[in-house]
Amino acid sequence: MIKRIFGSRSARTSPRTRASARHEHFSVEALEARQLFNADLAVRFDTANFQVPAQVVPGDSFNAGILVKNFGPLAANGLVTIEFYASTNSTFDTSDVLMARYANEPIFLSANGINSEGDFADLVRVPAGLEPGQYFILVRILPNSQVNDTNQSNNIAITDTAMNVTWRFGDFAGRNDVRLTLTDGDKRVDFIWAGAGFGTVTKNQDGSFDIVTSGTTADTDISVDVRNGNRLTTIRNVTVNGSLDELWLARATFTGTIHVNGTVRRIDTANVVGSLSSAAGSGALIRIDGQTIETTFSFGQVSNLSIQTASGITALSTSGKWSDNDANPDLISAPFLRSLNIAGNFAAGIRLTASSATGGAPTLGDVQINGQAGTNAWVIAGGAAEIAVASTALTFSASFAGTVNTFRTTSLDLRGTLAAAKFNSIQVARTISKATILAGANLGADGRLGGADANADAFTFGQILGLHVASKVVNSLIAAGLDPVDGVLNNGNDKIKGGNGSKFGPIVIGGPTSANARFFAGKFVNGVMINNRSIIPQNDRRFVLNESAAPTANLVSLVPGFAPTQLQIRYRDNLILNYATFGIDDVKIVGPGGIEIAMSSFVAPNPINGKLKTITYAFAAPGGGNWTPAHNGTYQVVMNTNAVLDMNGNAVAPGILGEFTITL
Repeated sequence: MIKRIFGSRSARTSPRTRASARHEHFSVEALEARQLFNADLAVRFDTANFQVPAQVVPGDSFNAGILVKNFGPLAANGLVTIEFYASTNSTFDTSDVLMARYANEPIFLSANGINSEGDFADLVRVPAGLEPGQYFILVRILPNSQVNDTNQSNNIAITDTAMNVTWRFGDFAGRNDVRLTLTDGDKRVDFIWAGAGFGTVTKNQDGSFDIVTSGTTADTDISVDVRNGNRLTTIRNVTVNGSLDELWLARATFTGTIHVNGTVRRIDTANVVGSLSSAAGSGALIRIDGQTIETTFSFGQVSNLSIQTASGITALSTSGKWSDNDANPDLISAPFLRSLNIAGNFAAGIRLTASSATGGAPTLGDVQINGQAGTNAWVIAGGAAEIAVASTALTFSASFAGTVNTFRTTSLDLRGTLAAAKFNSIQVARTISKATILAGANLGADGRLGGADANADAFTFGQILGLHVASKVVNSLIAAGLDPVDGVLNNGNDKIKGGNGSKFGPIVIGGPTSANARFFAGKFVNGVMINNRSIIPQNDRRFVLNESAAPTANLVSLVPGFAPTQLQIRYRDNLILNYATFGIDDVKIVGPGGIEIAMSSFVAPNPINGKLKTITYAFAAPGGGNWTPAHNGTYQVVMNTNAVLDMNGNAVAPGILGEFTITL
């Protein structure tokens, strides 16, 4: 505001005085040489009413007062422009930064004498682009031609003391919740603080900002707002020496590291774009060391980000996709994650280390991924609630140490590897293709099939209580309780652990299922429907009832008894015998001197798979004829090795089943 600039005008001669003068006698004198009279303005700071602020930040404003005096013999009547600058030295030059300009202010100052000095005071704002450092305040006055100030050498003044410009915001120097205003190209960036502590901002060569805080608490809020332009700035690194309530970077792209030494309740960023460098440690990182408060994360688009937090995660969401295209796998590492909501594809891995969330909730809560899940593995130390993904990639792999309530694809195929102690329900919107689904399997620290030491897989009892596939199952293996024994799945020696307890619930597959699809379990309950047809698993090679108990064999009769040409063997299994393995090579007869007699044929009633089978074998005497006294002696009926199998690949044990004696 203008307090006053310049006093009253010079006194005029009164009309009465002028009238009297007309009647006075006068004489004409010679003219003297004409003397020119000018105004001469000088400016100085009003030190009685204005003190230089000791510490300011860009965006601050303060009242600066000046005094203007006319030392000239002629009154100064006209307009004057007043400019305030920040200067790093005691002289005015082009490097000085304009802070305020008041143009065409009216001035009325008498010549030397009374009313020859006026004062002016108004707001001076520290520019958003002013770099940190020590600055003197400089004032310059620019009179217009009407003022007729021909001597402008004294039109500049500078303070004796400098002000300290810092890039801080928050509580410091006796001030509270100080806001810092900087520039980013054509944009204004406001750093806003609420609560204890303060932050210091630096600008990197690429134009991004770093923030380092001190003295924060769990009630401190930090936010970055952007005006003008695209309303988006870049924050590279944030270091929080303490805790926070909220870090709000919703107007910023985050590219580096956020490290919170304590806890933080919420972190929001507009986008995350980690480095594409192949060097170790590339990509963006959020690290939270405190354990007592769960954190909520909200992002826009995300690429190349890892999260490490010692506390649980209440919720993590993105309004765009999450991609990973650098050399280091993206990983979300926390004790538990209550909610995951991704608007597009999701490429990050997940590593959750607690057996459950606080309060007994599943380690991984509800998951909604509107795009494809893949690239990096999920390793979950507990179970999961409802997982819904649009589809999974061939590279997808997830391992749950606990129960998964529901895993479903909402629009496309299920591919890759999926393992859990138990699945209550698996629902696929289209096709299961080139997938491995294992209930009762833990895939180790890497969350993928195979590996040794910490990455070694473990197999035990498991259940899949419901499988619903809208289209078909192609080239996939789905099993409950399957143990590959040698680490190789479906190579003939796999076992089912847990017997009948490792089971499938209802299976409904809407379309055809390929011959190379395999379903392993100790038991299939509540029916199997494929392409609208009811399937009996015992009679379908795609369904394998598998357990570790081997079938048995007993010799039940020799016909005739004195010189037999037939024998009957009864086979029994706790589940299902594999009829396809019966043949004339099942048994042999070994006689005196090691002579061997092979079976010539076999007959079995009802040639299908079943728990109990009595097989009749035919054979001839040594040499192919009838028994004669030359054949007298003792003969043994011997079970051959790996001759008769159950549907799990378990073989009847080899050895002697019985004997007979020929005495003719």
